[in-house]
Amino acid sequence: MAESSSIQATITPLPVGADAAAVIIVGGTFDPPHRAHLDLPLAVRSGWCRGAGVDESRTWLVYVPAARSPHKPAGPIASDAQRVAMLTAALVGGARTVIWTDEIDRAPNTGESFSVVTAQRARTTLDARPSGSATVLRWLIGADQAAAFHRWREPRRLISLAEPIVMLRGVKASAADLDAQLAATGVWSSDELAAWSARVVPAPRLDHSATVIRAALAAPTPDRAALARALGHQVLAYITREGLYGCGPRTYSGNMTPT
Repeated sequence: MAESSSIQATITPLPVGADAAAVIIVGGTFDPPHRAHLDLPLAVRSGWCRGAGVDESRTWLVYVPAARSPHKPAGPIASDAQRVAMLTAALVGGARTVIWTDEIDRAPNTGESFSVVTAQRARTTLDARPSGSATVLRWLIGADQAAAFHRWREPRRLISLAEPIVMLRGVKASAADLDAQLAATGVWSSDELAAWSARVVPAPRLDHSATVIRAALAAPTPDRAALARALGHQVLAYITREGLYGCGPRTYSGNMTPT
């Protein structure tokens, strides 16, 4: 169901500092959240702030759990409350990292989560603050998402509301490959393609995958040490207590028991 006139009028408060120079939205299902969800945005924030001349000490990462992604056929396995709880645990220790539940909160009225609506609501909230339009709003995406960005709802409007920052992940990632993929769509003008090139920020290589992690959690004897590295101890402990993804109180490899 598309977001329409039935959209929830009240916007969930955006929990960033009053003096925020910039807000970077990090959207996702977070089912479950893993270390790359924190470590990569932190690294990209630093790189982008240096390149853009923005004060990093006043730049916030705002995590937005999707109620249901329009780009995925099935919904999340964990409940909304469980995903928010896991994300809260994952972000412990991350400076100026917060969760904004606006997409989940409006889901009963709207169904699917469209980024352009979220960006408009974030921009409306920021513009109502004393600093107003002075606060920069950006949207963090991966190179794979950038290549498919033309399929997003109202992509050019989304760019005007929250210009993307594109994570170029790992040593095998290539800006030239991304440029070629964007050009091959036939959607973007030469000026738009140049703008896309300027949005790229390199990121460390962290090959964590929620799909792979869920499979590892459901294994007969999960490797708790490896899972703790991928998820963080607090997230793994929560998953174990809740029995999520087939992971419950049982014997783990290395003779380690859940905590």
